[in-house]
Amino acid sequence: MCCTTRTQNDGRSDRSTLSDDLEEAVRRAILESRLIPKGATVVVAASGGPDSMVLLRLLAGFAHDQHWRLVVAHFNHLLRGHESDLDEALVASEAHRLGLVFERGEGDVKSHAKQRGLSIEMAARELRHSFLVDIARRYSARCIALGHHADDQIETVILRMLRGCGTEGLRGMKPSSPSEIDKSVLLVRPLLGISRKAIENYTVQERIPFRRDSSNAATDIARNWVRQRLLPLLERRGYPSVREAIRRMADLVGAEADFVTDAARKLLVRSRRPQFGALHCALQRRLIQLQLRELGVPERHDLIEALRSAAEKPVTAPGGICLWRDAAGLIHRKSPVAPGFNPSSVRLALNGTTGKAVFDGVTVQWRITTNRISRSDIKRVVGREYFDADSVGSEVVLRHWLPGDRFRPIGMHQSSKLQDIFVNARVPRTDRYNKLVAESPGHGIFWVEDLRIGDKFKVRPDTRRVLEWRWTRVTLQTKS
Repeated sequence: MCCTTRTQNDGRSDRSTLSDDLEEAVRRAILESRLIPKGATVVVAASGGPDSMVLLRLLAGFAHDQHWRLVVAHFNHLLRGHESDLDEALVASEAHRLGLVFERGEGDVKSHAKQRGLSIEMAARELRHSFLVDIARRYSARCIALGHHADDQIETVILRMLRGCGTEGLRGMKPSSPSEIDKSVLLVRPLLGISRKAIENYTVQERIPFRRDSSNAATDIARNWVRQRLLPLLERRGYPSVREAIRRMADLVGAEADFVTDAARKLLVRSRRPQFGALHCALQRRLIQLQLRELGVPERHDLIEALRSAAEKPVTAPGGICLWRDAAGLIHRKSPVAPGFNPSSVRLALNGTTGKAVFDGVTVQWRITTNRISRSDIKRVVGREYFDADSVGSEVVLRHWLPGDRFRPIGMHQSSKLQDIFVNARVPRTDRYNKLVAESPGHGIFWVEDLRIGDKFKVRPDTRRVLEWRWTRVTLQTKS
């Protein structure tokens, strides 16, 4: 049931080498990983257990040199009656002894669990996390320090593995990660490389008071079962180094997960990307996963696989949200419109020297000049092209791609079907019907949106007038 209450002898001079080693390891983890900036305000989450009380003592010891302002925060879950009150009293007393600000909160975890359909552990986590973020906001703190240690990491990896999570989950907890509630607040874990045994030894050597949570003995809680039954069983049955093996696996898997995530993020921001079907399945999954995360949709394996397996097929996500994936791998909220040719068009008279028109979400602007210009002077800029104005003529038709359209891109000796050109350029099938083309009546297509210009309309050495053609498409934000 509880409680080990120990007092500290602050005047000791014969400090243990083990204590020095632990302090140096934590200090190095903070500085090398830049977990807590110099001069920062830090909310220290303190439950009263050995890990959080050691964390509090260490950060208080480092605070003067690092110019940190510490705020001690304790959340009373109201689950263990008088025991919970004693936990709170201990944390408040230690904060006062260290001369630190103390903030407390409480919540009816059982009621919250019932209302939200959560386990007691998840409900407690939600309420506690919300309280800590509120305290961080109140004190303009950008860091919340948590007491998770190396054994917590091992247990987390095992539990996630049993749930069948992916590589991002198997990496375990990161030393620093943004809060789920407020991305501007970081959750930092300075003890993540320190074992439970080393932490408890430190409480003895430094006489740090702490309390034990009696609910940690209940093996009907999954984490407690892993800690008290599964890991000791594996160690007894021929796997004495199982903890180190899991730590090593998490490190290796984490590095590979980071690599795939970085590659997926780079692909998402590229204007031109490989066809989704040509990507490795790991990259396909991560592209979908990142987009679901951005949409706030649960990243369930079955949902990811349904979106990955077929393009343009509506999939219903939790909450009744209808999603679909296009051929380029982008996720959209609305059901896809069946693709088809659009016969609408508009005629533009190129009168005068400048003009402007808007057609199906695209704004086109043109300017005709008599300035001499060579191909070497023309710089490739997205949304702008140059043509021989006399070859284009005084009237053009702005329209969508139609069956039978042929086009001769610059540098080609003969025309090809526009459909074949789209395929070779890897333009997604659904996008082709939206692309605009500009045609000179009787002379052919001189411009296709986002493709090369028509060869016979290019600027030549004998060009007398130049048509500068600019366009901007208004993109509907279907992903938000």
